[in-house]
Amino acid sequence: MYTMVTSNSGPSSATDVVITDPLDPATTFVSATSDAGTCDFDGSVVSCDLGTLAPGSSVETTVTVTLAPDVDAAVQNTATATSSASDGDATNNASSTSFAPTIVADLAVTKQASAATVTAGDTFTYTVDVSNVGPSVAQNAVLTDTVPQGMTVESVATAPDGICASTAIGIRCDWATIEPGETETVTITVLVDANTPAGTLTNTASVASPADDADTTNNSASADVTVVQSADLGVQKTATPTTGVPGTPQSFTITVTNDGPSTARGVSVADFLPEGFIDPTTPTEGCQITGSVGTCLLGDLEPGATRTVTVNGVIAADATGTISNTVTAATTTTDPNGDNYSATVDVPLAPSADVSLTKTTSTPSVALDGDVTYVVTVRNDGPSTATGVVVTDVVEDGIALVDGTATAGTWSIDGWVVGTMQPGAEESLTISAVATAEGTFTNTATASAETPDPDAGDLTGSAEVTVAAAANLSIEKTAAPASVEVGEQITYTLTVNNAGPNAAIDMVISDPLPAELIDPTTTTPGCSFVGNEFRCEVPSFPAASGGQLVYTATVDPATASTSVTNTASVFATTADPDTTDNTASTTTPITGTGAIELTKTAGVPTDVDGDGAIGVGDEIPYDFTVTNVGPTTVSGVVIDDPLLGGPQTCAALEGTTLQPTDAVDCGPYATC
Repeated sequence: MYTMVTSNSGPSSATDVVITDPLDPATTFVSATSDAGTCDFDGSVVSCDLGTLAPGSSVETTVTVTLAPDVDAAVQNTATATSSASDGDATNNASSTSFAPTIVADLAVTKQASAATVTAGDTFTYTVDVSNVGPSVAQNAVLTDTVPQGMTVESVATAPDGICASTAIGIRCDWATIEPGETETVTITVLVDANTPAGTLTNTASVASPADDADTTNNSASADVTVVQSADLGVQKTATPTTGVPGTPQSFTITVTNDGPSTARGVSVADFLPEGFIDPTTPTEGCQITGSVGTCLLGDLEPGATRTVTVNGVIAADATGTISNTVTAATTTTDPNGDNYSATVDVPLAPSADVSLTKTTSTPSVALDGDVTYVVTVRNDGPSTATGVVVTDVVEDGIALVDGTATAGTWSIDGWVVGTMQPGAEESLTISAVATAEGTFTNTATASAETPDPDAGDLTGSAEVTVAAAANLSIEKTAAPASVEVGEQITYTLTVNNAGPNAAIDMVISDPLPAELIDPTTTTPGCSFVGNEFRCEVPSFPAASGGQLVYTATVDPATASTSVTNTASVFATTADPDTTDNTASTTTPITGTGAIELTKTAGVPTDVDGDGAIGVGDEIPYDFTVTNVGPTTVSGVVIDDPLLGGPQTCAALEGTTLQPTDAVDCGPYATC
């Protein structure tokens, strides 16, 4: 408000007095009043017509203006008074005033949360309104908001006329100006940290500017939110393999997931292991298995985090049907979804028992009516228990089963009921039988079980037995006397036995005579000499029987041998299980030495010198006759006569063997 006093110091009246007051652009005209006259405003200048002003009088004029809100410099105002009368002193017809304006901007802030209660791990928004109540423009206004611990700023929506920036812990918004009556709205999106404890969090926003603030009590505003915790804990369970085989390893995998929004505190797992699941172990830290219950203390689980628990074990070999495994998960944090904290997995069982059978015989070759032994071995190589194991045994005609002894189950002529066999078990059946016919007979045994067998190719086993009549013949031979001279008789005794078990068919005893023997004879029935062979033929020689055969022969006087060896043998068309005793030999020494007789005769002398008389220097021829007068042959005979100069050559003796009574003539040999 400007007040102007116009006075007339005389001496005359001032007529047509006009006041002119141009207004500063930083001001806005409101009104103008005067004690006299009227005032007008043309948009920039206030003019007041005061009329006539008597000497010594004065008029007060008031001009009201408003200061522009954004004024930031000194405001000046000069008013002038004019009159149609002559003014003796015009120097005081104008008056000026100026002032530095005081900027007053009453900033106010309000704050609201989008929810009174929020869940840890969820987001919500704060709405902050910044208003300028005036009267001045608020310049360089700043809004700051630091969120409490447990919250994180995710974003800030910039106000229309401001610039906002955020960090994880707060925001700041700047305005160059906020006009009086203007409101700026800021939206802050905040995440409540998943692990924020339950309770109340207070958030305060504050605004300030360089202007004087008439009321600082509204420069800050707070909003409270109540934090609650909620964790949607879920659990899943899978089995590997999905179909179990009794007797084999089985694994279960437990997956615990926190779908938030809050941290799940004190997460625990209880795994109720099924019957038939044995030797359970777990490699997962924090887990242990007691009896048939596995427990895990997994601690805190952040939203979106997953923990995996593995349980390993073996399905019992005799388990059947389906095994079911149930696991539950728990947390001390409130769970909004109670439908997914438990999980069950069913594992259908497919038993598999690899049953195998082998059949052997310790009697692959037997004599007719002989004992036959079979051994049937049945084994379960698992992995599952084999139930209802049965062995059938088919025997060909020619082998008669007698008895069976089993290590398990029961045996009858119809088969062997083994029963139940655990993995790794092996049972055997020893079967006694008798060979009733000749030939090769195959005995086949077949195993079967109620439990499926992954390898049916080894359920059958066979053994062959060859049955043939057998006669264990043996022969012994003796000679008498113990030594013999040439020309003497020697007697041989052959003893033949059949140890069985069967009769020897078409039995033959053969004893070829050596060259040293001549003139053989025998009185044994059924025996004769064929050429130089002593031979006896018996159509059938019963088992457990024996007999002796005797023949004599003469040692050939002409033999030069010093002994005679004779070998006899026995054989038959019936197989002989032991031929080592089917021949027998004797060697008899031949005694006595050869005797040589030498006869020397002189021939008619020759008168070599012709003196008509036989004397020195004449020749006398000599002839020799060599005769073997002994019982044995003689060879290598040499005539040695010193008179004739020593050994003499006789072509008739060279390489010649002299038989007894043989005589050889040698000569004549001449000497002087």
